[in-house]
Amino acid sequence: MNLLISILFWVGIVFLVDGSCGLLLQEKWKKMAAGLNIQRIALIEIGVAFALLAGHYSLRCWGAG
Repeated sequence: MNLLISILFWVGIVFLVDGSCGLLLQEKWKKMAAGLNIQRIALIEIGVAFALLAGHYSLRCWGAG
């Protein structure tokens, strides 16, 4: 169970960093991938990251007993 909790935490952190880099470099990404909505993809990644971190927190506090 501790391994799952650690994986949730680190994947959440990686998604947060990836989403924030996507938002920071949005103009550069739009030039490379012309048909994609980069802002929407980055915001979805950040939302998933927050969900993973919330899952980590809830498992850490209430699930691990």
